[in-house]
Amino acid sequence: MHSCCHIILQKVGQDLGKIIQHMDAETLPSPHDPLLNYKKPQLVARLRSAQQQLLEAQKQQAVLVEARLKQEARIAELEAKLAVLEPYRAFVEQMRTQMQREEQGRFGDLPPGV
Repeated sequence: MHSCCHIILQKVGQDLGKIIQHMDAETLPSPHDPLLNYKKPQLVARLRSAQQQLLEAQKQQAVLVEARLKQEARIAELEAKLAVLEPYRAFVEQMRTQMQREEQGRFGDLPPGV
């Protein structure tokens, strides 16, 4: 090995040692961690199972996000239509109020129930 490579590897090893020393005890497995009792093939199987579960959850989340985006688009579309129709609603409400006033004026002098 070239001397420059040896120096680089030595430096990397020293840096890695410093990083490991500064890690919290929580990040390092305890000697009593039950996962340490597993054989590598068992751990690989568990890892693959967890990866599959994560992939399924991500797919479900993507479906939910897509559905939500469609809902938001539909809400925006309906709000735009409502904004266009608002002047007509106000006009109809004015007409209704005016007709009620006219009916009260026209039939206001009749006794109730006639």
